[in-house]
Amino acid sequence: LDGTERRLKDAQDAQARYRQERDAARVEAGALRGQVSEFRAQAARYRGERDLYRADRDAARAQRDRYLVERDAARAYRDQARELDGRVSGENDWCRERDAWGRERDTWGREKDILQGEHRDLRDAVSGLRGENDMLREENRDLREDNEDLRAEVLRLRLAARGPETLLLPGVPRRSSSGSGASHSCVSSAAPQRSGPPFSATSHLPPLPAPYVSHLPQPYAPHLPQPYAPHAVSSSALPLHLTSMNVLARIPSPPPLKEEEPPRIKEEDCW
Repeated sequence: LDGTERRLKDAQDAQARYRQERDAARVEAGALRGQVSEFRAQAARYRGERDLYRADRDAARAQRDRYLVERDAARAYRDQARELDGRVSGENDWCRERDAWGRERDTWGREKDILQGEHRDLRDAVSGLRGENDMLREENRDLREDNEDLRAEVLRLRLAARGPETLLLPGVPRRSSSGSGASHSCVSSAAPQRSGPPFSATSHLPPLPAPYVSHLPQPYAPHLPQPYAPHAVSSSALPLHLTSMNVLARIPSPPPLKEEEPPRIKEEDCW
């Protein structure tokens, strides 16, 4: 009984350590989810800037259309002035109108230069936004690859968890199914003690190739205000097979240990 109680206590201690490591892994997964939320907020801000750029672009196009209409009107006015010049050359009214048209032409030229400068600024802004979009696509592809790796690890852990029983204490005998008529002595009815390695609640899990934090780029995202740093839970403080993001959160907790009763010995069997 002393050996059984000692093994039972070791198993309970291992189960407590397993739960503690699982909670630490959940804390680390929460930190990673926070980084993903920041990334999504950055993407939302990028979409807002894109909408503002589109609004500015539409306004510039409308202004360009108005300029084209005015230019066509000026050309029509110029043709009309030429026609009048052929008919009434030398009149002072036509000369004054021609001077006014020249001043308006200069004004339109200045406005055209301003519009061309704004157009160049908009093209530079579009180039910058395209570069940020490419960077976000690369980071999204990296996150998808990390997600596929985690899914593969979770599948492997689930397949390993469906293997043999992990909470069967070595050395604990099961209750005998023989009838009560069998005669045996008190010494022979004691449970046999079997030697073996200490029991571990996580000994059935296969080791992982590397902790999860090594799969992510450092820093996690250069455009975020705070770079990614797994400071919440140190990966060196956890076993190698318990440092993935939310693998332990998906593994069901083992059932509580049940102490098996020793076989009862009748009084007449001891005499």
